[in-house]
Amino acid sequence: RVELGGRIYYQQIILRDHLTPLKAGDLELPELQMTVTVGTQRLFSENHQIDVRVDPVKIKVKPLPSNAPLNFKGPAVGEVKLTATLDRHRVRQDESVQLIIKTSTTGMLNNTPQLELPYLDGVRSYPPTVREVTQSVNGEERMVRVQTWLLKPERAGEIKIPSLNLPYFHPLRGQYANARTRPLKLKVKGDPRAPLPSAQGTPRRPPPESP
Repeated sequence: RVELGGRIYYQQIILRDHLTPLKAGDLELPELQMTVTVGTQRLFSENHQIDVRVDPVKIKVKPLPSNAPLNFKGPAVGEVKLTATLDRHRVRQDESVQLIIKTSTTGMLNNTPQLELPYLDGVRSYPPTVREVTQSVNGEERMVRVQTWLLKPERAGEIKIPSLNLPYFHPLRGQYANARTRPLKLKVKGDPRAPLPSAQGTPRRPPPESP
């Protein structure tokens, strides 16, 4: 219940914005003025126009601590979660498999770097497709990035996909943390000497050795 112009009304939230500061220091949300129309839910409804003014809101934004991890690319601020899945865990050597990694955050997704897949021995990997969605988790809105890689085995046997990590700053805890995927295993059945089918795209190869 709220009081406006000497009258009591029931308030309903029709818009809730998620604001993320882009710099440290003293910031301020500007003054807001508007004319709203309110009404009563009686037998004979009455509408009133009321001028409403909201004072400026001052916000003090602290800088990030200086003890950031070496691989913190930032500014990934907000709780980050990573999940990695394969669409299949057993394939033939002439088949392909999709690796799907989801990055979800309570902060700005644009400030959260995309994951890079390292060189995988025994696998050709192709540039990922990327899409972004919004999900509600326990009443909390999260931005989610979905990266999907196409993987083509080059040999038979067991292929290991290591854990990937992404450091971020957790604002509620006031400290840096690491989001990690669980390692995955892909079992490939087939003759390792069998020729591979041709594929479109540029395969991922091992990085060149340092001189």
